[in-house]
Amino acid sequence: MEPPGHAKTEPGLRAAVPAPAHGSPGLLEAADRLLCSAETLFVGAALIFTSALLFINVGLRHLLLWPLQGAEELTLYLMVWIVFIGGSIIVRTRGHIAVDVVPNFLSGRANRRLKIAVTIVSFVFFVGLLYSSAQHTLRIRASGQVMPAMQAPM
Repeated sequence: MEPPGHAKTEPGLRAAVPAPAHGSPGLLEAADRLLCSAETLFVGAALIFTSALLFINVGLRHLLLWPLQGAEELTLYLMVWIVFIGGSIIVRTRGHIAVDVVPNFLSGRANRRLKIAVTIVSFVFFVGLLYSSAQHTLRIRASGQVMPAMQAPM
């Protein structure tokens, strides 16, 4: 069941943005819903494709002794994308496992302050992670490294 004041989204997903007071969705809310749908569709399709590719590759390898070249590499990279985009979905829906002992004992005002502090610390951490990841990506790209089997640039 949707929390009061939240926009309707796909079944099982809570909206990240409350519904506007005037009743019609704004541009940001529509973009958020579109992004959420695209992420969910990509993760589902990639998971189905990865499972099918692995199943076919194992069958071909063991029955015909003819594995698909690059299948393991492709599934590895798809799984990395699934994990990171799936992480975005989980953050949006607040689906991560959380220890709620402290928030349960705090008053409403103190609980709100704790949530703000956690959000700020998380934001700083993710900005640092983004910076570090960008540096690493640029370093790998500058090296000209390619994937061993698929020969695609990393």
